[in-house]
Amino acid sequence: MVWQNFQQGLVVTGVGMGLVFLTLLLVMAMIWLLDRVFKATPEEAAPAVVPPPPAAFAAPAAPVVPTQVDDGADLVAAIAVVIALQGAVAADEPVYEDIDGETVTVTMIDPGPGTWKAHGRAQAVK
Repeated sequence: MVWQNFQQGLVVTGVGMGLVFLTLLLVMAMIWLLDRVFKATPEEAAPAVVPPPPAAFAAPAAPVVPTQVDDGADLVAAIAVVIALQGAVAADEPVYEDIDGETVTVTMIDPGPGTWKAHGRAQAVK
């Protein structure tokens, strides 16, 4: 009786695994077939590449003329802002006024035989 159950279990396992692999092979064949049917065809007329003009016909490069003189005023302003913020932090002045949030109560649950009971009570109190 035990041997028959074992044999039946092996047959059911083999059939199940065989069906799984057969299904995977079927899906693989469908993907391969759909890839062959709907494969992108290369275009017959590729756009022609136009070579660059010879150097004799190239336009001369325009000289680079600076349009604005950089006197460093932006850098000085940025450094002044950083120094002012650093002074505010050093003087224990808050950089921002309020912190918005909510009050959270932390419950301590000691491990022991009544841990789950205490946890249930803490959840019921909330």
